Amino acid sequence: MVTIIIPAVGIHEEVKRCLDAVFKYTNVPFVCVLVISGMDMGDFDLVPMLYANGVHMILILSPERLDCAEATNIGFRYWMWRTGTRFGVYLASDTYVTDGWIEPIIKLHEQNPDYGWISPASNNGPFHTGCAVYTREAVAVVGFFDERFKIAFIDDDYYWRFRRAGFKPHGCSVSYVEHPESQVTVRKVYGDKVQEQFRKDQKLFMAKWGRVGTNWNEIPTEAPR
Repeated sequence: MVTIIIPAVGIHEEVKRCLDAVFKYTNVPFVCVLVISGMDMGDFDLVPMLYANGVHMILILSPERLDCAEATNIGFRYWMWRTGTRFGVYLASDTYVTDGWIEPIIKLHEQNPDYGWISPASNNGPFHTGCAVYTREAVAVVGFFDERFKIAFIDDDYYWRFRRAGFKPHGCSVSYVEHPESQVTVRKVYGDKVQEQFRKDQKLFMAKWGRVGTNWNEIPTEAPR
C-alpha cells in the first residue's frame, strides 16, 4: 500500500482530473491524503466521487491558504505518523498519472533501497518532480519540505538534501505522467507577486546551496530489472 498526498488550494477542475486519474490508474492499494487549503470548494462536490470509487480518502481542510510546502508537509505528517505504508507520493494537483505508473516505481525502489526518491517521466522531461515517490526510510532521515520556500526551489532543495543524506534520487523511465504546468495553486496564493516571490526563493536557495538551480535532465533514469 502507498500513501498519495495531493495538496491543493480550493477545489477546481484540475484537482478533479487529478483525482480521476489516480482512482482510475493506480493499481495497488493506496490511501489518498487530500490537503485542501483556502476552503474554496467551488461547485465541485467530492462526495459522489469518493463513494463511487470506494477509496480510503483522508480529507484535510484548512481555512488558511497554505503554500505548497506547508500543505504537503501536513500530508507527510499524516503519512509518516498515522499510516504504516512504506511509500509516500507527493502528487501536484495539476499532474495526471497514467495507467501502470506506480508499479515499476515500487519495483525499482525495492531493487534499489539507496535511491529513496524515484520520479516518473513526463511531457516535460525524464524526471518529473511534480510526482515523487519517497520511501519512509529516506524521509525519516531527510525530513520534510523546507517551508521557507514558497513557490520555487522546493524540489531543488529537497533533492540536494537527499543527496547530502547519501540517497540517490532516480527517474523511472517506464513510468509516465502528464503535467500541463498551469500553476493554479501558485496563482491563487500569490497573484501578480509570483515573480517577486520566485526571486526571494531563488536567493534563499543560492544562499543555502551555492547553486542557481538543478539540471533535472541530468538525473539518472532506469527501468526496473
